[in-house]
Amino acid sequence: MLRVVIADDHPVVLRGLKEILSEGFDAAIIDLASTGYELMNNVQKNQYDLVLLDISLPDLNGLEILKEIRKKKPKLPVLIISMYPEEEYALRAIKAGAQGYLTKRSASDELVLAVRIPVPEPGTHQAFYKVGTRRAQSIAKVSLAACARVDSARVLRHVRFAAGSVAATPVLLRASQLAAEECLLRPELASRVGDAAAGEVTPIDDVRSTAAYRRIVLGRLVARFLRELAEKQHG
Repeated sequence: MLRVVIADDHPVVLRGLKEILSEGFDAAIIDLASTGYELMNNVQKNQYDLVLLDISLPDLNGLEILKEIRKKKPKLPVLIISMYPEEEYALRAIKAGAQGYLTKRSASDELVLAVRIPVPEPGTHQAFYKVGTRRAQSIAKVSLAACARVDSARVLRHVRFAAGSVAATPVLLRASQLAAEECLLRPELASRVGDAAAGEVTPIDDVRSTAAYRRIVLGRLVARFLRELAEKQHG
């Protein structure tokens, strides 16, 4: 049974997010908090599977709250929900330990999918691979937050998305996930796709990115892991 706590200071947003999750997860237990202190009190007292956190609360900054949650409950997944576009806060949120970043504008389409994305396992190495121009560094469009787990034999086993907002629609998000699976089944494909992605990403690519383009970016990320793995094996 999924248990979630949502923190947002706007009652309408709270109700809307709760409704979205209730429709996607029938048996979910959903608690609500309108302040950072209320959220932290809930987190301390209860065992949650996920925290949905607004980046702007009236009493505490969302990123500071995120850091506190990471200290007190490092394995508790936190998904940032914000009115601000990805390029302003997404990378900071992910680096601070969030599992993903969604704008409130996209929440109705992507929230349930983001919650269903597997949480990185203990010992997982997280990395961010940015390509292109400054404008093209939007988490949702050209930056993929991914996880790679390497076993004792240093063999790449799987890549899983840690960020919820990596595509404009759930359909494109699913396409990216399928591309990840394909790259892992055929490592040589990841290298070829990675080579094809060499070079700068222009702002127009950022705006008009497609599922195929996202596959290229993902392939480049996987190719990087494969190169690092090869270097460690021969190091």
